[in-house]
Amino acid sequence: MTETHENSGTPENEAEWMPRRKFMTRLPAYVGWAAFWTWIAGSSIAAIRYMFPKVRYEPPSKFKIGKIDDYVVDSIDSRWLKEHRILVVRNPEGLYVLKSECTHLGCMVSWFNSETRFKCPCHGSFFDVEGDVIGGPAPGPLVRAAVSLDPTGNIVVDTSQIATGPEDRKKRRFLLRA
Repeated sequence: MTETHENSGTPENEAEWMPRRKFMTRLPAYVGWAAFWTWIAGSSIAAIRYMFPKVRYEPPSKFKIGKIDDYVVDSIDSRWLKEHRILVVRNPEGLYVLKSECTHLGCMVSWFNSETRFKCPCHGSFFDVEGDVIGGPAPGPLVRAAVSLDPTGNIVVDTSQIATGPEDRKKRRFLLRA
């Protein structure tokens, strides 16, 4: 005697239906394959990103800024401020280059002609035309970069060579005599 139930809860087409026990026995395989393909995708993305490294492009440490006659005596020239973060100072003694980074936290200082001083906008440090600290939290003077002339008469600035103290300022490589 076989009994048939009219409403047994199974779909009409048996091929579309998977019993719970069969699904539960295949579940580790499904999870395993999903993990495997996730690992493959992640490894592929990492390999592609490896081909394009994150590089910090900085301006070169040696660059030309023109002839000495391009700079007016007793003036501070800020035309290279955005590109190389330097200020060119020309006085009767010669020409020198100050890096425009405050020695307190590295903010960019600017020259104020009306007050005849460099000012840091971040924390209020003041520097004189030589780069010495007048006031504020800056621990030291503005840094000078090395300057020289190439054979054609162009001024070459080397920001990898710096003078941090007053004793270095009068050295030949930090003051270009005019």
